Amino acid sequence: MNKENIKNIFYNFVKDKKVIEIQENRIGYINNTFFIYTKNRKYVLQKISPIFNRENICFNTKLIFEFLSRKKDFWKIWKNFRILTPIFLENWNICLNYKNEFYRLYKFIENSIVLEEITLENAENIWRWIWDFYSYLDWFEWKLKEPFDNFHNIRFYYNQYLKLDKNYKYNKNQEEIKIKNWIDSNVNKLEKYADLIEKLPKRLIHQDMKLSNILFDENWEKLVSIVDWDTFDLWSILIDFWDMCRSFITKMDSNLEIFELFLKGYFSKMKDILIDEEKQNLLLAFEMINLELAIRYFNQYLWWEKVFNLENKEILQKILKLYNTAKFLKNNKQNLEQIVLKYI
Repeated sequence: MNKENIKNIFYNFVKDKKVIEIQENRIGYINNTFFIYTKNRKYVLQKISPIFNRENICFNTKLIFEFLSRKKDFWKIWKNFRILTPIFLENWNICLNYKNEFYRLYKFIENSIVLEEITLENAENIWRWIWDFYSYLDWFEWKLKEPFDNFHNIRFYYNQYLKLDKNYKYNKNQEEIKIKNWIDSNVNKLEKYADLIEKLPKRLIHQDMKLSNILFDENWEKLVSIVDWDTFDLWSILIDFWDMCRSFITKMDSNLEIFELFLKGYFSKMKDILIDEEKQNLLLAFEMINLELAIRYFNQYLWWEKVFNLENKEILQKILKLYNTAKFLKNNKQNLEQIVLKYI
């Protein structure tokens, strides 16, 4: 996207400030994100991907923002928590339709950073902070709209895969065959998990909980905000917990120690909330959430579509990272089971 278009979009939201600099943020893969600098403030502009129901996520984000804004005065635990604040248009919408593309603009949260990895110092507290945030959302009574069709419907993605796989010629590509064999060898677990996840309690969750969607104080490394509310919906809390684990578990040498601290913090909040079926299937959920994302990406790879703005080779590398996570889970299964048993 050229800078003139970005400026024009920005000036629809903010009319009294001049754009000094524009930088693209390449961390995210779904929504194109840009940092926009004016003389006294920094903003975050996002182009919303068409894979979302864009009207619905704009509706949801506005409702959640208004709810959190009203409740923040009562938050005693999180005195330093800051809400990601959208810029409203003149019609009080938060999303702009510009040339049939949707955009939203936020105020940048000053002195905040995204951590690339979880450390031994903050691992135990991260889920406690996340759960405090969710505990406030428990008061949220409005009906949200569907943000994303079949977002965590693993059976839906697997059926897509079967159709695509049937007509795809692998041409002896060893990486492709490795991924295909991994998917095909987990069909029984996949079916068990798909049946299970439909029966588990539904709670309002983020559905895309990962390190890049959490902002920390740059000095103290304490959580100050949770961002990207596009995907909030009622679903199993296991999805958010394991999605967060997936985002860090294979990135450091001390990952088992960090995983245990993370799990300890999780059960300090969740032990009396989770039902027995959730506790007994913790590791199955971890395996399947990782596999679900791999199947979603592999479907895009097989179909040669660039929904995530990635070239096919880049998509393949993302799938291989998930494959490596699966290897880590398999190689450390006994250790992981022992850690889980300590806390359930």
